[in-house]
Amino acid sequence: MASVAEHDRELYFDDGNLVLLANASDGSTVYFRLHKGILVKHSTVFADMLAMPAPPSLERYDGVPLVVMPDEAKALRELIALLYDPQCISSILEGEDFTLKMLGPTQLAKKYQVDWICKLVASQLQKQWPSTIVGWTTIAKEEDETRWRADYKSWTPEYPEDVSPRLRQLPEPVSSILLARECDVPSIIPLAFLHLLRFPLEHDESDNPYTRDFYPWISPKRSLLLPSDWHRLAIARERIAKWFTGWGPNPANSWKDCGSGKRCEAITYRTWYNIAADIGRDGNALKVSSWVTKEPGDICSACRFKLQTEVFRLIAQFFNKLDYFFQLKGDQQTGR
Repeated sequence: MASVAEHDRELYFDDGNLVLLANASDGSTVYFRLHKGILVKHSTVFADMLAMPAPPSLERYDGVPLVVMPDEAKALRELIALLYDPQCISSILEGEDFTLKMLGPTQLAKKYQVDWICKLVASQLQKQWPSTIVGWTTIAKEEDETRWRADYKSWTPEYPEDVSPRLRQLPEPVSSILLARECDVPSIIPLAFLHLLRFPLEHDESDNPYTRDFYPWISPKRSLLLPSDWHRLAIARERIAKWFTGWGPNPANSWKDCGSGKRCEAITYRTWYNIAADIGRDGNALKVSSWVTKEPGDICSACRFKLQTEVFRLIAQFFNKLDYFFQLKGDQQTGR
């Protein structure tokens, strides 16, 4: 069966002086009739290519030169649309799904050296993704509060009844990782991998709010993952588990009777057990500080301070080991 050929509905201009032909994912072919000046203005690759004299054998279509493109039609359409209307990128970048929408056109923008697109995407990645432990901890606290509200459907006095808390939205992690590589933003990659690791492959459908998974985020597009990144995630989970059980701080191991007569030892062990269960479930030690504040029980101030200190030390060490866990920056050889 012959493939279907069609003119693009919006990017086929009657006064265009160049036609680009690209294949779509469904097997059809799409013609874009464009203005050379627009392509030359934004792309040094197109500028160099179109500056060369057209050979006599160059195929023509609808009276103008025809160039067969190796790129997929959808991504090419998205890139061309940005070249014709650069201002529309602002609204795209502000969307929660901007990494998914910008992945295809950004990959082509890098290929054809449309530098301003890559710069804007890089800036938005840095804006949306935290790169410090303070930034991530803030998000973790907001998530914990939102989780609590979702489970118990109750409100605290800090918020009016008609105003819901606004959880900072993190972009989809897989496309964020791919965009960070395209746009040279390595600082967000470790936390994007950590965010991805948190999503279970199979969600808990239980109605029990204590066990049901709560993820107020865009679901990861794992189909975009490279085989090497699947392997990276598997190794990361193993490394995190080994580090936590072998090298991470543990206040229970060094606990001594404080003499207060309270149940400090039992509560300390129980708290650390809950932390271990949390890390075992989603691999994320950066949210465990909530266990210290919400753990019930009668514990003396000295032991509570010690527990808090160990938890904060755990979080700091975990954050500093992200490159090791996810085999980044030359794959550091030690987790200590």
